Amino acid sequence: MNPGLLIIVDGWGHRDGTEGNAFRLAATPFIDDFPKRGPWTLLQASGEAVGLPGGVVGNSEIGHLTIGAGRVIEYESTRIQRAGESGELRSHPLLRPSLERVRRRGGALHLIGLCSDGMVHADISHFRLLLEVARDSSIERVFLHPFTDGRDVPDGSAGKYLAELEAMAARSGRGRVASVVGRSYAMDRSGAWDRTQSAFAAIVRGEGPRVGRPSEALEAGRNAGLRDELIPPAVVTGDDGRPLGRMSPGDLALFVNFRGDRMRQLVEAVAHPDFSRFDRGPLPGLEVQTLTEYFLDPPVPALFAQADSSDGLADLLESRGVHNVRIAESEKFQHVTFFFNGRDNRSRLTEEDVHVPSRKVDYRLAPEMSGVAVAEQTIRALGAADAGLVLVNLANPDVVGHTGDLDAVCRAVETADACLRRMCEAAWQAGRWTAIVGDHGNAEEMVDAATGKPNVGHTANPVPFLLAGPGLDVRLRPDGSLADVAPTVSDLLGLDRSPRMEGEGLIRRSVLVSRDPQA
Repeated sequence: MNPGLLIIVDGWGHRDGTEGNAFRLAATPFIDDFPKRGPWTLLQASGEAVGLPGGVVGNSEIGHLTIGAGRVIEYESTRIQRAGESGELRSHPLLRPSLERVRRRGGALHLIGLCSDGMVHADISHFRLLLEVARDSSIERVFLHPFTDGRDVPDGSAGKYLAELEAMAARSGRGRVASVVGRSYAMDRSGAWDRTQSAFAAIVRGEGPRVGRPSEALEAGRNAGLRDELIPPAVVTGDDGRPLGRMSPGDLALFVNFRGDRMRQLVEAVAHPDFSRFDRGPLPGLEVQTLTEYFLDPPVPALFAQADSSDGLADLLESRGVHNVRIAESEKFQHVTFFFNGRDNRSRLTEEDVHVPSRKVDYRLAPEMSGVAVAEQTIRALGAADAGLVLVNLANPDVVGHTGDLDAVCRAVETADACLRRMCEAAWQAGRWTAIVGDHGNAEEMVDAATGKPNVGHTANPVPFLLAGPGLDVRLRPDGSLADVAPTVSDLLGLDRSPRMEGEGLIRRSVLVSRDPQA
């Protein structure tokens, strides 16, 4: 066993230009000097290389999933789009009878989800597909509950997407916007249940600030200086002043995000029979479904099962009895555990998870986040002789990158650089190899070239892969992807790869020499 350290730097893409590139503008002496210690290469982390449609940017979920699986996993958004275009969605064995029950009862269909084409958590075109299914199923009453974005797409674009959604409804002859909720309320995953409660009240009960038109919610937010993601929940009323889309017995609530980690709190509040996080009052008898599996307990019926991503690096480590440690702060903890493990929640005897709490602050004011604490926990784990692999996520470049504040992102990158130095030097002192990789682009392109405005979303740029270790001289392939990371880590550990790892090892040649990466 050749023990090692794998660090995933979230939101680290590669771009040559300097303007808006936090990794070029920030002081990053350790990253800048790394080529003197070992080789580096660039990996594809978007589009077809990670199971997404061509040209679609990568994200943290698919990045960690692909890194862990060692092969390309077809993403759910692609499967849903194909099912809609082929007609499979109209005859879906779960959705079709549910819609028939709604039609017979005179109930309503509620479509709930993120309203943008960022393709990280959702795709607005899935609203269109479901509106068309509702029309073909003779569902007369359809209500839309969009979440404003501003993270996966530029801030200030919510009005454009809301207008696009209303145009889809007009073309299908079905659907009215019944509530408008910022994603920070509807898609919280940090345990801020007060935000989830506000979203629940507006969407399910029709309670909260009222507006006569959906656009009024956006106008109020802009007047208050709020970003799109922070638009407070608002209830749209009809001409009589009453909420348009308060949920009633016999209605079907369908959550349309294809990524579930940021939907679990809200769906749990709507569907869990013994929910106790807040007083939700008397619940209408609803049918509740999700577009894909959200991995809730008890489970909620899903239209599409998640693609099989088992037999990756986590399963290999377990089968070989390799003790491994996973370390991340709250913002990315699920990524180094659940997603890296092939969306498998079960506990493993060989896996030790170290959860570092994220700070509940405005990250523009504290871009360091919990990076120093993550580094300290990593250094502690590296001192354990039985830890064959230590896996770490540094969240700063991605999470702060979503704020669009370039100065803050530069400070976040500088924090990441300092943490990388501490962790790598500790690994090398312990005789371990170290691999560093990005999972998708973000902080390297903080300015939209077309508009000159802040870019708060991910990018399609390739990501760096760096490798060094005591006594290890390597050359790396120049044409890899994230699917090649797990096979490479398997090789470095001295383990036979899983047969289902379809990626290729990145190492061209490995020779033991007296080279010292700390020299």
